[in-house]
Amino acid sequence: MHLMRFLLLLCASMLGLMGRLAVAQQDDSRPAGDDMAQYLGDTFTSLAGGISFRPPAGGTQTRFAHVGTDIVHYSSSEDRWTLKVQRMFFPQPTRLVGKDDPATPINERLTAPGVLDQIARQAMVQSGGLKMIRNDVINIGKYDTGILVCRYTQGLQTWLRQQAVIQASDQLYYLIDYTTPSNRSAADAPDEEDAGEALAVRIFEAVLDSVQLLDQKPIIQDTYERYERGTMVLLVNLPTLMRRAVIAEQFFLVQKDGKDIGWSYVCEEPGERQGTKGFFVASLSQLKGENGAKIDVASEAFCAENRKTEAWVTITVVQKDGAKEHVSEFGQSEKRILRRIDRSEAQPEKGNPNVRMSEEYVLNVTQSGTAGAKNIRRELAAWYVPTVVNQMLPRLLPINEPRKYLFGTWVSSEREVINRFMDVELSAPLTFAGRRVTAAKITDRVGLEGNPTYHYVAMDGKYLGSETPATGVRVIATTQQAILTLFPNATMARPHVLDAPTDK
Repeated sequence: MHLMRFLLLLCASMLGLMGRLAVAQQDDSRPAGDDMAQYLGDTFTSLAGGISFRPPAGGTQTRFAHVGTDIVHYSSSEDRWTLKVQRMFFPQPTRLVGKDDPATPINERLTAPGVLDQIARQAMVQSGGLKMIRNDVINIGKYDTGILVCRYTQGLQTWLRQQAVIQASDQLYYLIDYTTPSNRSAADAPDEEDAGEALAVRIFEAVLDSVQLLDQKPIIQDTYERYERGTMVLLVNLPTLMRRAVIAEQFFLVQKDGKDIGWSYVCEEPGERQGTKGFFVASLSQLKGENGAKIDVASEAFCAENRKTEAWVTITVVQKDGAKEHVSEFGQSEKRILRRIDRSEAQPEKGNPNVRMSEEYVLNVTQSGTAGAKNIRRELAAWYVPTVVNQMLPRLLPINEPRKYLFGTWVSSEREVINRFMDVELSAPLTFAGRRVTAAKITDRVGLEGNPTYHYVAMDGKYLGSETPATGVRVIATTQQAILTLFPNATMARPHVLDAPTDK
């Protein structure tokens, strides 16, 4: 793959074509004032999102592992305010504010609105009786920033909504959306001031004064090097590596905070599905959830040797208080070559039109449960790996030299394909699960800022297990007898759910 094509794919899938991003400088013409520091919390920084700022104090943070549109949300149930920070990427250059050409009879700001115009129009549609208080453009450091302030009523409550649209480039914008309760009513005089609103305005100004947009060029470079120097080499040799790594049966003990909470039984085998040679991975797991819940998970996945096709089914059954809840997921990806006819102006409609060959690599997933079914379609990058490969990855990476890798992986809980970063460290003496071992340590992060999971592989290639300090979960390779000693009622058998899904 040519470097330019790679960088375009990389930016589109991970960073949203960051454009002209650089570190923002504070605008001394809009000081927040030392007295406002008490109203702000600790600095939030998202390398993946490309932004740093100080939120209002006292809020509960909801940070998104995969930075797509949403970067982070804050909310306070006591003071009833919310702050949402989002990133908006446009495939084509887009103005912050639409521009009307006086020489034409139409208003181009209406027919070709800018980002600020679109957000203002959307707010008017969403909230009936909304009153727009402010709609203008200021500067935050070197960046043009649109400001929208409006007041609206829902039920008996009036709300003040302040939004800032920061233009990082002509394709990348950041939206900071702050909503607070107001004591004003429709009967109040226009010039009558509400102390709560006045404080909310000052807090929002202080938040904006703290904003910095981060230079992400080093992240792009690191990601490219991971793909070129690590992932590409591995993928070329993947079929051979998988044949060597296949293990007919594996048994794992699952612990949380040092307590045994369940087990997992995994089967791997080469095989054939629908006339295509490849590999199967099937697993059966049983876990103890919170408040006495019992969770059973059966999964079976297949991928072709050339990774051009894959399919998997995962069925989860949660039992609690005598009731059962079933959740299933079916996914399949396919890479194929498409033939398209190019009917440009230089090519006549009749005759022999030019035929363009293009590659399509897509993933389709269906998730079903009590709330209904949801279908998801995602275009895939060259570094995406099928579910079978994803599950085997810690045992496929060479451990004889330190190296960094990048993979794309489907994450069910996020309903998204997310970049997976894996770093191999050389073998060294270490402690795992209370034992002193000599093993290679593989740091595994789903998402640029995801919580790390550490995998341990012995010098002879034996997989020892993993641990995730942030969640307290540890997975330990063990034997069937050891599991039966702890869980006498465990029934371990290879599930067959891919081509005949069942919850039995």
